[in-house]
Amino acid sequence: MQVLAHPDDDLYFMNPDTQYAVAAGVPLVCVYVTAGEADGVNKIPGQPHPPADKAAYSSARHQGLRQSYAAQLGLPLFTPWNKSVAALPGGHLAEVNSLENEGRRVDLVHLNLAMHTPFGHMGVPALWRERGLALGTVVADGSPLSTVQSYDHDGLLDVLVGLFERYRPTLVHTLDPDPDIQHSDPVTRIHDSEQPGYSDHADHTAVASFTWAAMARWARTSAGGPPPFATVAFRGYYNHHWPDNLPRPSCAPRPPTWSPTAPPRTGSAGTRPAAVTTTWAASGRCATARAGCAPPTTAIPARGSRWPRRRTAG
Repeated sequence: MQVLAHPDDDLYFMNPDTQYAVAAGVPLVCVYVTAGEADGVNKIPGQPHPPADKAAYSSARHQGLRQSYAAQLGLPLFTPWNKSVAALPGGHLAEVNSLENEGRRVDLVHLNLAMHTPFGHMGVPALWRERGLALGTVVADGSPLSTVQSYDHDGLLDVLVGLFERYRPTLVHTLDPDPDIQHSDPVTRIHDSEQPGYSDHADHTAVASFTWAAMARWARTSAGGPPPFATVAFRGYYNHHWPDNLPRPSCAPRPPTWSPTAPPRTGSAGTRPAAVTTTWAASGRCATARAGCAPPTTAIPARGSRWPRRRTAG
């Protein structure tokens, strides 16, 4: 199981481990805590920015994930997924997208918490700090869910514990609950998606903190005693501060996992090596007319970038 802040953190920070697990036939469950709606603008390089639409942009990022994991399962990008609703502790509901091929299975669980509070503060970090805060969800276009829900601190913990109990993972991938101390000037902090005083995106840190707290609660409360499982935490954006340590054969397969998430791209081919058969053009046939498909919201590294060649596991 992987617990992510945004609908692309797995593709960026947990590969190639994720891709190798899927290829080996290990059942994969990805839990996305936020809707990833950001400002609601689906920015496509080389094209005019459309009007802000948070429901559509969240849906587009979900579609991008489905395309990527369909490709990893060896299926066409726009293979239909089974969409269902999971009942979770506290009366909460989550959208679940499931796909199988030749004994391999991927489940994508979308909690879809809003990325910001009504006052514009970052939502999940505020939820981690403030026990009494209530944070709403975003209803994505095309979702089998149709109503806005509300989470508080303990509600999110209970839901994560419930998901651990439901799926009983033997390996849990998380983001980093303890990122490097990093004192940057404001321009660098914005460019590198850092939080004041620390590296990495604040959503990553907060979701990781919730995840580790939920794992501890699961171990304490699980019937029959602590379940056997291992955990790996992965560095986020600040990975670029660290030396390269992945061999090239491990890096070469990585771009195809996220290139299917993007619409057609003009100009540079980005990091796509010549050997990759999943082209930007082929991956751009959006499956939903209004929402489309979404590229990751961070800049795709230029050809020759060293960032994808660093292992993110802490």
